[in-house]
Amino acid sequence: MKEQKGITLIILVVTIILLLILMSISIPFSRKVIDDTKLNQFSSELQVIQKKLGVIADEISMGSNAYDKIGLKIVDPASTDFQNLSSNNQTTVTEAWQILQDPNLNISSDEMDNFVLLTADDLNTIGISKINQSVLVNYSTQQVVSFTGITVGGVTYYTY
Repeated sequence: MKEQKGITLIILVVTIILLLILMSISIPFSRKVIDDTKLNQFSSELQVIQKKLGVIADEISMGSNAYDKIGLKIVDPASTDFQNLSSNNQTTVTEAWQILQDPNLNISSDEMDNFVLLTADDLNTIGISKINQSVLVNYSTQQVVSFTGITVGGVTYYTY
């Protein structure tokens, strides 16, 4: 009797089918892991900023004005202060105003005028490094809202 060496065509087809089944199971799972990791990083960054806001709020309550000139003050686009901004800043403030009006954020119209847009450079200036997103912060309420947000599973998040 002749000894067979190698893989038969049937075994090869069965192996390929098993690999395809395993891939179809693992790809959606790995996508979820990636999305969860992005959302956790986003949340962690906002929490770091919020903790620093607590320190800044204490300094402000003690009379510090060191943070008055950092960032772009968000003003109502219908106000006269808005008209005094450059056209680039008007565009940015309008975008920020729209984000702050999101009903899911529960920000009152009175609070909206107290927000400041901080870029990554501004965050570095106040002692927060390695965060590459812009955020809207309210020093008095210590609220932090991402300016760009993060979209996961078709949903855009602006806070953690």
